[in-house]
Amino acid sequence: MAARPPAVLGAADDWAVVAKKDARGNQSGPLVEYLDLMNRKLGTDIRIKAGPWHEMVRKAEAGELDGLAITSPLEERKKHFLFTDVFTAAPVFIYLRTDDLQKNGAPVDLAGLHGKRVGYLKGDLRTNRALAIHPKITPVPLASYATLAEALLRGEVDAVAAVYAFEYWRASNGLVGMAITRIVHEIDGSQVMSINKNEPELVGILNKGKYLNLNICRGRSIVIKPFKY
Repeated sequence: MAARPPAVLGAADDWAVVAKKDARGNQSGPLVEYLDLMNRKLGTDIRIKAGPWHEMVRKAEAGELDGLAITSPLEERKKHFLFTDVFTAAPVFIYLRTDDLQKNGAPVDLAGLHGKRVGYLKGDLRTNRALAIHPKITPVPLASYATLAEALLRGEVDAVAAVYAFEYWRASNGLVGMAITRIVHEIDGSQVMSINKNEPELVGILNKGKYLNLNICRGRSIVIKPFKY
C-alpha cells in the first residue's frame, strides 16, 4: 500500500489508561502501540495528538485534525465525521464521595441521581445526551479529570459520570475520598474512531488495521482487550 501523508487523531490528555505522554513528550499505552503496529503493517503514519477533550473535538470538527481517536458513534457527530467499525468498549461509571457511598449506597441508574449535580468531562457528547434525558439532574461539564475530582471532593458536584480512565487518573494521583461505583447501563459503551468526512479512505485503512491487529496480535500484549473495562 502506498504511503499516505501523516494522519493525526485527537485524544484527551487525561486518557492515561490508553495513551499517556512522559516528561520528554514520548507517547505510550495500548492505543499508541495499536496504531504503531498498524502503521508498520500497512505503511501508514497515523498519530495521536492529546489535549483537553473539548479542544480536540473542536479542532477535529474544524478540520484541524483528521479525526478523533476514541468516540461514540453518535448521530450528532455525523455532520462532521464518518465512523470506523466498533473496535472497543468504554462504559461510563458513576463516581461518588466515599462518605456518600457508605451512607446511601450506589444509585442503580441515572434516575437515582435525580436532584443531584452530576459532573462530566466537557465535550463528552454521549454523557451529555444521557444526562439531558433526566431533567431532574443538573449536568456540570468540567474541563479535565482534575477539575472533576476537585469539584466532587469539595462538594461542588454530587457525583461524576466518567469512563474508567477517571479512576486510573485518581489512583495515579493518589487521591482518596472518592470511589468508582456502578456502570451506567443506559449509556452505550461502543467506541469507534471518528474521521473527517472528506477522508473516507482513512476509515477503510483503520478498519483494515483493526482486523490485521486482531490476527497478528494473538499471544501478544497489545490486543484490543486492554482497551476494555
